[in-house]
This record gives sequence, C-alpha cells and structure tokens, in this order.
Amino acid sequence: MGRKGRLMAVLAGLAVFASVAATAAFGAHRADPGVTPTTITIGGTFPLTGVASLYKTIPAAEGAYFAYVNAHGGVNGRKINFNVLDDAYDPSKTVPLTQQLVEQTGIFADFEYASFSDKYGGAGQYAPSGGVATESYMDFQIGAHARY
Repeated sequence: MGRKGRLMAVLAGLAVFASVAATAAFGAHRADPGVTPTTITIGGTFPLTGVASLYKTIPAAEGAYFAYVNAHGGVNGRKINFNVLDDAYDPSKTVPLTQQLVEQTGIFADFEYASFSDKYGGAGQYAPSGGVATESYMDFQIGAHARY
C-alpha cells in the first residue's frame, strides 16, 4: 500500500474514532467504561518494537491528532486519553495487553491500525467480551466487518 493509501486508511480510522467519541460524548447517560464527564479513555496495542516497528509512527500520529483535539476543547469538553502498549507484533502479547487495557486501564475503545496479531491473536475477540468497542483501520480498507 502506498503512502496515499496509508494516509486514507488513517483518516478513515480517525473519522470513525471521532464519530464513536461524539456518540459517547452526547449519548453517555449510562456508565460506559472509559467515559467520564471529563475524559474518554481509548487504547490499543501497536508494534513499537520488533519486526513491524516501522508502524510505530501510526500511534505517534494518532497521539498528535488527539493532542490537537484536546488542545481545542476535546470532544464535547472531554479530553481523550490515548494509551499505547507495545505488542512487538507478537500475537502471544496482544491478548494479555488488550486484557490489561480493558480490565486495568478501563478503555472505552480498542483502537488499532491493522494488526494481524490483533486479528489472529484474539484481541478482536477479547475486547468485545469486556464490553469494549474495537476498530481497526484495515477493516475499512478490505471491508472486514465480520467481527463486529
């Protein structure tokens, strides 16, 4: 995939995140995990090290975008807390790290880019069982919405 394709994938993912965050901000009357009157906590596992560490720029770019959103008032006044954990693109690390994000950090959404360790490591199955929304940019590119 070329640079333009990756950019479009990132923008599509950010658009989905913005819509999820806006829904949370306007419709969070019940106690959603990771959503408070002042914050929305999201997270994901990314290959910051290991064979796919080239993609560590993706969570860095996302973090910069969320910092921009926060600097401009957040989402309906809520600041976005973005938690990134390094799975080194190793499926055996993805599930326990996702479990940590859900159970200890209390994320609202598992926000990933296109991690095959996410899909095949089982994090995609774990996070929904914890009541957490999951999204991956790759799902928009190839139309793989079966896990939702």
